[in-house]
Amino acid sequence: MYKKICILPLVFVLSSCLSGTKHYQLYPGAAKPAAKLAKLTVDPEILVLKISKYYDKTPILSFDMRVKQYDILPGTYTIKMKYHAIIELKGDDLVKISSQPFDVEFKAKKGKRYKLNFKNPTNFKDAKKFAAAPNVTIEEIN
Repeated sequence: MYKKICILPLVFVLSSCLSGTKHYQLYPGAAKPAAKLAKLTVDPEILVLKISKYYDKTPILSFDMRVKQYDILPGTYTIKMKYHAIIELKGDDLVKISSQPFDVEFKAKKGKRYKLNFKNPTNFKDAKKFAAAPNVTIEEIN
């Protein structure tokens, strides 16, 4: 009983730290007003490895379920990323599925928001198929 009481607050703290949205500034210098920037939102199933010349140096944690938001200057970008998911097979059997790194290019405009658009697989068969040939686009959102 005592161990459960000590562990539960730790689990709560860790889960709250690893959910929500994590923000990144991908340009040098001080923060700029939102009207002069573009914002790119990335779901946790997509691991961003590099956005043009900027590397994502955050550790890759399989249990990190945060959405990432990148503040970027207007311009043309190439995003190197990979699909990464943990899929439940049966009961407690989990399997990690990852794609090879792939690139998507897009042009960011100031004051606009973008997100990665993809059909997130919900089962093992679809996840394996998606990892073999990821189909990810970038769309402007309001």
